[in-house]
Amino acid sequence: MTNTPDPVALARAHEIYRYAAMFDLVRDFRVGLNLAFYRTFAVPRIAELLVRTGEMQRQPHKRSMDTGLFMYELIEAGFESERGLRVVDALNKMHQRWPIDPEDYRYVLLTFVVVPTRWINSYGPRPLSDRETDAILYFYRELGRRMAIVNLPATYQDAEQIFDEYELKNVRFSSAGQALMQTTEDVMARQLPGPLKSAGRLLTRLILDDYVARAIGLKPAPRTGQALMRAVARIRRRRNARRTPRNESWFQPGRRVDGVYPGGYEFEELGPPNLD
Repeated sequence: MTNTPDPVALARAHEIYRYAAMFDLVRDFRVGLNLAFYRTFAVPRIAELLVRTGEMQRQPHKRSMDTGLFMYELIEAGFESERGLRVVDALNKMHQRWPIDPEDYRYVLLTFVVVPTRWINSYGPRPLSDRETDAILYFYRELGRRMAIVNLPATYQDAEQIFDEYELKNVRFSSAGQALMQTTEDVMARQLPGPLKSAGRLLTRLILDDYVARAIGLKPAPRTGQALMRAVARIRRRRNARRTPRNESWFQPGRRVDGVYPGGYEFEELGPPNLD
């Protein structure tokens, strides 16, 4: 990737990604980005660092929500907006505090590319187009460039290969990963509709790959549950022709977040304290 990306191409990629994530496939991108967050617990080196920072244990709901809010702020506003520039600055300050292996850094970035894409292609109301997939990769390559992450993939196929090879080598059970999952289990449940909250653990198992579930101390989901998920996905796709995308973005900066920011949030409240 060049040091100065084509601003027209970047603007177009942002437009395509924003429309897919904020207007058209809102629920599925939210699930996919949540899955990306939890997946990092399955890598012992990353899990141990997350435990060491202490934020996840002290404020698990805030920590997980802030990660999503940073990403949605950036997807909504773009890199050259005032809020987008502040997001990248905050992310750099947070991560520069800790010695992070370059491979781990790249893997975490690629979770935001590969995990939501695979989720939507498997279970969403429609698969992503090649144009959308390319736009997502372009967007996160630019984020990686601005965070000084090295050896970024040139194509989505390259991203998947790097992602899979990394997981094959690094995903393992650890007590840190298990502890993080136990600490944040109720965070996932809080985001489910009322009748499903009690089934939060089962649903988490259903939407995680078996080897990832084992690595964070969960039993793989029963095969009957996985078959049901595939059946639900087929029904969603048959109904897709009647689905109408939103006519405005679901995300509003400063929005209310139950349990964390009941009155809305100021940008300065996101992330750990004392970033400056």
